[in-house]
This record gives sequence, C-alpha cells and structure tokens, in this order.
Amino acid sequence: MPTTTVVRRTESAREVLRRQFVSRTVGQNWQEIISDLYIPLEFEALRSGPFHAQIQHHRIGRLDLSHYTTDPERVDRRQQHIDPHAQPYFMLQIQMSGTTAYEHLGQEYSLTPGSFTLIDTTEPYSFMHTDVQSALCLKVPALALRGRVIDPVAFCGRQIEVKDSYSRGGLKLLTGATAESYGLTLADAPHIEAYLLDTIALILNMSADRTPINGTSARRAIHRRATSFMQSNLHRPELSPEMIADGTGISLRYLHRVFEDSGVSVRNALMNFRVEHAMASLQDPQLFPLSMKEIAFRCGFKSQSHFASAFGARFGITPRQARSAVR
Repeated sequence: MPTTTVVRRTESAREVLRRQFVSRTVGQNWQEIISDLYIPLEFEALRSGPFHAQIQHHRIGRLDLSHYTTDPERVDRRQQHIDPHAQPYFMLQIQMSGTTAYEHLGQEYSLTPGSFTLIDTTEPYSFMHTDVQSALCLKVPALALRGRVIDPVAFCGRQIEVKDSYSRGGLKLLTGATAESYGLTLADAPHIEAYLLDTIALILNMSADRTPINGTSARRAIHRRATSFMQSNLHRPELSPEMIADGTGISLRYLHRVFEDSGVSVRNALMNFRVEHAMASLQDPQLFPLSMKEIAFRCGFKSQSHFASAFGARFGITPRQARSAVR
C-alpha cells in the first residue's frame, strides 16, 4: 500500500501543502500530486522498489511555489497533455541539488545547482535525473510574466547560469520564499506576488545576453515602467495609450514601438492586465461579497457587458463560472 501524509492548511491569502510521500506502486500517487499542483504530466520511476519524494507547496496570489526532493524519475509533458484552451503558464525551475537533464523546444540541456531554466507549458517538454535531486519550481501565469519580461520564450529551452550578484541575490530571495511564506496574511499576498514577479523579471532580464547600455536595454526598462504604470491604474476606465505614454515620460510613438518589440500592442497589453486582474479578483475569497458589476468597475471596465465579453474572449468562460470554480 502506498503511504501519503498530507498536511493542508488553507488561509485566504494562500494555500500551503506539505506532503511526505512514499509509494510502492511506482509513483502513481506522485503523478497525481504533481499533475494537480503543476500541469498534466506523465511520471516514471527510474528505480525498482519504493519511490520517495517530498514536496512543500505554497500559493501566493496567482503564483505557485514548490520545493521538492525526489528519487530518480522521468517526467514528460506530451502533446496530448496540452489543452489549447487552458490558461498558459511559464515555470521557472531552479536546481538546488543534483543534475537534471531537460528536453524542451527541440533543445537538450542539463541543470546543475544554481542554474535555472524557464519552461513554456504550451509546448511539450521532459526531464529526468538518475540520482536524488532537489529543485524549486515557480508556476507563473504567462500574461503576468509577459507584462514584465519582453519575449519570455527567449529564455526557454536552455540552461541559464547566474553570472552577477543581482541575479544571485534574486535567486536567494526566491528560494527563501518557500520558507518565509507561512506568516502571510490576505493583505500581504498581492504585494508579495508583485515582489516575486519583479524578482523573477530581474533575474531573467539580468541573465539576458546583452551589453549594460544599449537600445534593447532601454526599451526593456521603458516596457517595465509602462506596464507598472498600467497595473497601478487599472481601475481607471479612461486609461489610454496617450495617458500611459505621458505617465512613463515618453512619446506615444515610442511607446507603441516598445510594445511592438514584445509582440503585444499597448491596447492588448492593457486589456490583458484588466482581465488577469479580474480573474484574480474573482478567485480571491475576500472579494466574494463583491458583485460582478463591482469587479468590472474595479478593473476599469465601463460596463458589465464589456467586462463579460472581454473576459469570455480571453478565458472561454464567464466571470460567474470563474468564481464558481473556486467557491
């Protein structure tokens, strides 16, 4: 019989799971656990006999942080696991101990302690390790990361080495987050989520192959300022590209050029942020008393019908269905 011990503490700001896991059925329960916490995957134990694994999982706002240690295994995300209508995510994998071999986007590479990779969950990938290994995984909504990092897919399918003190400090902050998140309150969660997203963006942007000062660097910085301005002003229905350019301190023409580099127009980026914020609000237990109309206005929609239309176009469900899914 497999033995699984689960301690589940749910507070409105985040969910914490601690699982001590031993399976004599070659990992069937472990596959269910990781598919539930991450995305649908296929698991195979690489040694006969009992399979041992341990995982700590934390949910902070829209982010999922997991620190896990496992026996040798192979994990595959195949094309049949990918739902084209599901919300897309990126997963930042930070290697803590051991060596893990990855295949993603047609590339083969390995992670060693201190290195990391970014995975696009809309594409197949696999990883395997032949010894006990430990890693930290952060699952981030794709739109949330695209709002801070131009072309995050450019960081996928490769090992990234930390080469500067800022990035090393950022990695320490992320790896420490799993240990420090138990004291969070509901009021903390949005601020910690934003802080972690900014830290991830810092690590990725500092790891990009570029010179310290050039046109690309300047546009990245302007893109971050513009998206930050958008996120701070989502409640304003009159928010426009002209206002964003003025708030960022650049011309409207240059703003459009910066966003063209990211592959998402200014107006589409703004709408993405509005519906993402709406989804987070609908799934926030403290905001359950708010009506659909109130949620719409908080996210800057001028009418409930406009809100429902934009939300449905992005997620394929109604706002009421999104709220019902977590109640």
